[in-house]
Amino acid sequence: MMIQIRESGMIFGNYEQPCLYQIENSKLHKELGDGIKSVEFILLRDANKIFFIEAKSSSPKAETNAVRYHEFIDEIADKFIHSFNMFSAWKVGRLDDAGEAGDKLQAVRMKDISTIFILVIRGHRREWLLPLQEELNRKLRCQRSIWKSRVIVMNDEIAKQYHLIISAQQ
Repeated sequence: MMIQIRESGMIFGNYEQPCLYQIENSKLHKELGDGIKSVEFILLRDANKIFFIEAKSSSPKAETNAVRYHEFIDEIADKFIHSFNMFSAWKVGRLDDAGEAGDKLQAVRMKDISTIFILVIRGHRREWLLPLQEELNRKLRCQRSIWKSRVIVMNDEIAKQYHLIISAQQ
């Protein structure tokens, strides 16, 4: 079965259900309570790449509102870290996914995975992407060092080229 996810004015998909975990709306995330943040979903790609995907319809600019910009970076970094921690705790048996994660995602072994944190911002100009990616790389330095994770910030045009989204509202 193929799944589509509507988020922040974009339609993500089509994804095979066995490769997907819609963690933001999961029972696991809801049971952990307030203060635990989550990305929209986790996607298994190419047998061992785990994408943690967060979608936004906009982002603040450092030049116009530095305080809100840094809050935004902190919020996105928290979503990535909390989601990775939930995923890891589930994979080692500390948390229960209530059967909501796809079969292929359940079967993947932690030692074999490559983690990629992806922020997709609808309508964002290409020249605005790299500064955000650099800030998130800095903020997630420990995560990247320990787990050899990558951070990618893209707009809807790039996400469509990489078959992450089907379409976006303009």
